[in-house]
This record gives sequence, C-alpha cells and structure tokens, in this order.
Amino acid sequence: MKAKNNILLQQPIIVALVLLVFFVGYKLSFSQSVKSCIKSFLRNSNEIKTVAVQDKRKLLYEDVSSFFNEDVADRKALILYPFLEFDFPIFVPRHDSFISYMTPAYSLFYNLQGSGEFKYILENDLNYSLDRLFRGRINNAKIFYDRWDEMWKNLDEGIINRWNEKYNLTHVIREKDLPLNFPVVYQNSFYVVYEIK
Repeated sequence: MKAKNNILLQQPIIVALVLLVFFVGYKLSFSQSVKSCIKSFLRNSNEIKTVAVQDKRKLLYEDVSSFFNEDVADRKALILYPFLEFDFPIFVPRHDSFISYMTPAYSLFYNLQGSGEFKYILENDLNYSLDRLFRGRINNAKIFYDRWDEMWKNLDEGIINRWNEKYNLTHVIREKDLPLNFPVVYQNSFYVVYEIK
C-alpha cells in the first residue's frame, strides 16, 4: 500500500492534472446549468409575474394580517378578503372571515353539511348559480378561478352594504385598482382595507 502512495506522491503533476480535470468539469457543468436557468428565466416572463404575485400575496398575508392582528381589537370583526385568497384566515385567527371560493369545502369539512347561506349569497348577491359556477370546471380549474375573479371584480358597494346589514360584515380587503367608496383604515402598495359602517 505504501508503494502505491509513494508512486502518486512522486508524480504530483498527474495528481494535479486529475484534480484540474475534475474541477474544470464541475465548473463547466455548473456554469451551463446557471446559464440555462438565466436564459429560461429571461425568456419566460411568467416567472417574473410569479415573483410579483408572491410579493403581492406577501403584502396581503404579512402586512395586512399584521394590521388586523395588531390594530383591530374588535373580536367580532368579519372580514371580506379577495375570494381567491382562501388561506388568508389562517393569518388572522382572531377574526372571522366571510366567503371565498373555498367556503363550500370548509362548510362540508367542518359542519358535514352544505352551506345554504353560501348558495343564497352566490345566487342572490353575486348573480351566479352553482351550475354556472361549476360548468366546464372538469379538468379546467382556470375557468373556475376566472369565474371567482369575475365575481370579485363585479362586487360593489350595494352588495357589501347588504352583507354589512345582514351578516355584520365589518371590513373589506380590496386591491387598490378595484376601489370602493368606504372609509379607508389601512393601505399598502397593493391593498386597501375598508371599514364598513
């Protein structure tokens, strides 16, 4: 064994060349993967949009939820948040949340029954039916989300006032580009929190 070690030590140029080949090979494969990542990132603008959406969601979940957790003392606050942001209530555990696209699933999971109130709101306030909402949804979640997005964008002060009167809705979180005519109690670069009185 000692003889083999001595042979390697006696020929350091061979050892250095082997190490150099491994090092250069590693660097080339690493640089190729970095180059291909950069190229695909620059070619695919959807990834840039995804980062922007994540920043927007971060402002909703961290910034706006901090406002509710720290500044809204009323435990009876009922919050309407963007329909497609169904996990927002997790970040605001002290307050109740109004409907989202996940309301029927939550109702079934927690109550083991459907929500008649949800159906009433969907049909009478949002002018949608369950049939219309779920039509074409099989294998196409985008249609389903687009319908919820359409309902959210069509939401107006009249509906919100009805929800305030009937369900005691107290706050609405809305994107800045979808303004409402209610008192603003908080805002950041993406969202406005309105108090409904």
